[in-house]
Amino acid sequence: MDVLGDSHIHQKKGRRLILFPLPLQGHINPMLQLANILYSKGFAITIIHTNFNTPNTSNYPQFSFCSIEDSLSETEASTADLVALLSLLNVQCVVPFRNCLAKLLSNVEEEQKEPIACLITDATWYFTQAVAESLKLSRIVLRTNSVSSFLVFAAFPVLSQKGYFPIRDSQSEAPVPELPPLRVKDIPVVETCYRETLHRLVTEATNQMKVSSGCIWNSLQDLELASLTKFQQDFPIPMFPIGPFHKFFSASSSSLLAHDQTSISWLDKQTPKSVIYVSFGSIAAINETEFLEVAWGLANSKVPFLWVVRPGLVRGAEWIEPLPQGFLETLDGRGHMVKWAPQQEVLAHPATGGFWTHCGWNSTLESICEGVPMICQPCFGDQMVNARYVSDVWKVGLHLERKLERGEVERTIRRVMTEAEGQEIRGHIETRASACKHSLFQRLFNHYISKQLQCEARGTIRDWLAKLLSNLEEGTTANFTNSSQIIHCHETNPFPALLFMKLARSITRHLTTSSTTQKPKRVSTKPISLNSIKELHANLIRTHLHTDPSSISNVIKSYALSPSYLDKAHLVFNQLERPTLLVFNHMIQGLSQSDQPNEAIDMYNNMYHQRFAGDNLTFIFVFKACARVKDVFHGQKVHAHALKLGFGSYLFVSNALIHLYASCGRLGLARKLFDVMTTRDLVSWNSLICGYSQCKRFEEVLGLFNSMQEVNVKADAVTMVKVILACSNLGKWDIADSMVKYIEENNIEFDVYLGNTLIDVYGRRGLVDLAQEVFNQMLHKNIVSWNALITGYAKVGRLIEAQKLFDEMPRRDVISWTSLITGYSQANQFVEAVKLFREMMLAKVKPDEITLATVLSACAHIGSLDMGEAIHDYIKRHGTKCDLYLGNSLIDMYCKCGVVESALVVFHEMEKKDSVSWTSIISGLAVNGFADYAVGLFMQMLKEGVRPTHGSFVGILLACTHAGLIDEGLQYFESMEKVYGLTPEMKHYGCVVDLLSRSGNLEKAYEFMKEMPIAPDVVVWRILLSACKLHGNLVLAEIATSKLLELDPSNSGNYILLSNTYAGSDKWDDAKRIRELMVESDVYKPSGELANDKTLPYKFRGCELFFNYDEQENWPTARHCLIRSEDMSCSSSNNEAKYSNGMLSLKDTFA
Repeated sequence: MDVLGDSHIHQKKGRRLILFPLPLQGHINPMLQLANILYSKGFAITIIHTNFNTPNTSNYPQFSFCSIEDSLSETEASTADLVALLSLLNVQCVVPFRNCLAKLLSNVEEEQKEPIACLITDATWYFTQAVAESLKLSRIVLRTNSVSSFLVFAAFPVLSQKGYFPIRDSQSEAPVPELPPLRVKDIPVVETCYRETLHRLVTEATNQMKVSSGCIWNSLQDLELASLTKFQQDFPIPMFPIGPFHKFFSASSSSLLAHDQTSISWLDKQTPKSVIYVSFGSIAAINETEFLEVAWGLANSKVPFLWVVRPGLVRGAEWIEPLPQGFLETLDGRGHMVKWAPQQEVLAHPATGGFWTHCGWNSTLESICEGVPMICQPCFGDQMVNARYVSDVWKVGLHLERKLERGEVERTIRRVMTEAEGQEIRGHIETRASACKHSLFQRLFNHYISKQLQCEARGTIRDWLAKLLSNLEEGTTANFTNSSQIIHCHETNPFPALLFMKLARSITRHLTTSSTTQKPKRVSTKPISLNSIKELHANLIRTHLHTDPSSISNVIKSYALSPSYLDKAHLVFNQLERPTLLVFNHMIQGLSQSDQPNEAIDMYNNMYHQRFAGDNLTFIFVFKACARVKDVFHGQKVHAHALKLGFGSYLFVSNALIHLYASCGRLGLARKLFDVMTTRDLVSWNSLICGYSQCKRFEEVLGLFNSMQEVNVKADAVTMVKVILACSNLGKWDIADSMVKYIEENNIEFDVYLGNTLIDVYGRRGLVDLAQEVFNQMLHKNIVSWNALITGYAKVGRLIEAQKLFDEMPRRDVISWTSLITGYSQANQFVEAVKLFREMMLAKVKPDEITLATVLSACAHIGSLDMGEAIHDYIKRHGTKCDLYLGNSLIDMYCKCGVVESALVVFHEMEKKDSVSWTSIISGLAVNGFADYAVGLFMQMLKEGVRPTHGSFVGILLACTHAGLIDEGLQYFESMEKVYGLTPEMKHYGCVVDLLSRSGNLEKAYEFMKEMPIAPDVVVWRILLSACKLHGNLVLAEIATSKLLELDPSNSGNYILLSNTYAGSDKWDDAKRIRELMVESDVYKPSGELANDKTLPYKFRGCELFFNYDEQENWPTARHCLIRSEDMSCSSSNNEAKYSNGMLSLKDTFA
């Protein structure tokens, strides 16, 4: 309620005040309430605020607002360490604040605005004293805590000298004679902060307040008279305890949280003073066990209750999920739970008879003013002091000091609400409330005037305070013209505000973490440059603050997150007196993202052994580091620590754990963790989906995606990449196509990763036109995009488009060159493939193993031994890893070029061999006339335990054929199925027919063909026909020719073989008849250039048959053709001429 009225609201403002609140709920509210009071008395108001926890400016149209950059990242803004947060704000707000203030001062002259009378800042912003003095502006501080708690912080140096620190459990109940009525356990220590650092900061903050122009307290004299008297003795500056502010203006408009008005309508239905109101403020948090004990204690007390359960109050829960099912129903309307309530309205409501509070000063003051008895459950910091004063000094409440237990909760509620003790407390607090109503500003200022404080001040602050006093002194006849009586201003050297820290901030284990606090409002910020960080570091060294962890933390963070400065971060870290949790987090984060993730785990272990309890950010960074190095052992240990500290169920921590277990292949653990999560977000689903995808469990990927849709979780680009890849690997193209529609219908961001995936999948399917459409739609492309599309075009043989894309690429890498080289090679354009490889080498692009193996295959096909040897020499000179794929390619190249000795050298030098290695060398030896050696190697392969493949049997059957080992060859053939379970294929049958027919067993070969389970193909019949010609068997020759003309009537070789067979048996008429039949059938013998046809997957050397073996295709083709040696020499020379045309020498290529 506005007790001052609004008579001055629309008046012209004569002077302007600049207010700068601390961006925390308990500090913003009092500052904005003070602003409303001053505005109502004729002052224009400008609020400077940070981006962090920006107030809702729309609620204050009468004020001007000025935002300054705080440069906090999302990680920093969500930290649970308030000391660290405020330290960063201080470092990063000094320059923006000064610039903003200077601009406001300059605008007064330029735009003829109201003159600025004074700067009012939260006392915690102690760096502002130096800034104000440098701009010749007076500064008054606002204290938002009680005077009594401030005196405790100010006494830290004395307490330290007398040995109170560190606090020992054995002395916790002992009194503190220097600070009655406190006990040792009430001293607001900070467990997560280095003690000396805190004490140094308290001393500095005290000194800065001493040189300010005055201090405003949100308190009142009648309540804290003794503490105010002590303050005045120790701090000779004007003080103005003009609270309680909330009695002048409601806090509803200044709250950062949304009020649930159903709390008021529910209270309207309750009897007077019957309801216990429960609220633990905007920061504190409790665990699930404590939450349930509170719930059952409230329920068992039979007292109606209104309970504010702020989202995040219960660690690991979103809201009231831990409550047993049906809990609220069993209360039969006796309890009402909301996420946030209009507290001032609730405490002023007639139905409210008690207040269970955390004892924050705002809540304590509001409860006293409304005459509502309290149950005190302090959590940290000054709340401990406030609770002791409430229970032992003012006697307006009970202190719940024991562990939360439902029986104790029930008894305490009954004591306050229904028993005589509660009535006594109510009498005390109603007396305090009555005094509060009469302790307004006129009585307070009359007291200060009677004290005749002798002060001296600059005109601006003198005029402002004179107006302040005259306006606030409603109805008084006192003379305030001599304002110097109540003003004091100290001229001091500016404080070098390199670091800002809250004066007396205390964190205990009850302090909530970032995931349980109200998410601050953020606006875009600019990162601090490394040059600025270096300058800050230098300043800290000059002022001897470089060993103070709170001062140097921002420097360490910036260094740690810059890879090139990580060593420097280590150096600065090692100089610290004692690291804090925030500093450890900075180091762990930087290391987890670097190329040294193992060191992040070591840093955590170091932190753990120093007895630092990590927070949610710590565990997130450590789990990410463990995931990167696949260290599930340490991950599980850290998981146990997180569970012990109550962080295991936090959403972001759980997501990091799922990612860790999934990355390490522990999908069972990942899924179990996922299934027990009470709340999941998109990251949860994606983490598990990525894990299944990584382990090639593609059906589960699709299943998870379907489950996502059932619970209405919208996928993003990461999800779709994994789902589409799963469809690709499973060959479920219809689902893949439906996923593309899903992307379009849901407007999923089409990033580079998703675009590249679609291009790759379309390329694999041969749908290169669709791939091209995706490529054209991509706003941003990287080299992978170009490579994927080139590969797709090359795969389907559209080499013109592939070459065009290659030529248009802004940048090429080894994959770009290899993709196109492979395309030419797969299209049997081997000369073009080798030519492109030469261009690649001249472009100084280093080939990889795949490039070299592809070019070696091309060399084998065109018989380019020189190029093959040059590549082999390059491999040896440059130390290129000669893996299985590359070694096998070398063997194949040398064998097909007839240099078996070199092939054997490569084979024996290979450290590791597979079945392809053995098959290549055995087949090569066989077709090059080293049949015995080939058989010996086959036997050695079996001895070494290498299981033969279909290709291996082709090689050994060829060897037996050339060596004339008929019986052995037949035995090997029979062992294929009987011993090794390999079903013979056409190529194996062809080898057996060749084995029998070469040795003259033509009839046996023919009988074998008739018994084949599959019909012989053209190649097998041609093998038989060739043998018939060799051995002069005209009967079988005619049978074979008849079959060949039926299967392949246009092949001239069939006619020529039969004609030559007749000629060999002196049947010239029959030979002539066959030749005439060729002419009648329009079948012509090709010229010698036939061998130059690049589409032929085989080649000849003299009259020898060569098999082009490919383990992937198993049996390309083998044909007998009667081509004379001179024809082949002509072919070979043509090939070499074509190969060499327009090319540089090998020496130039591999220079």
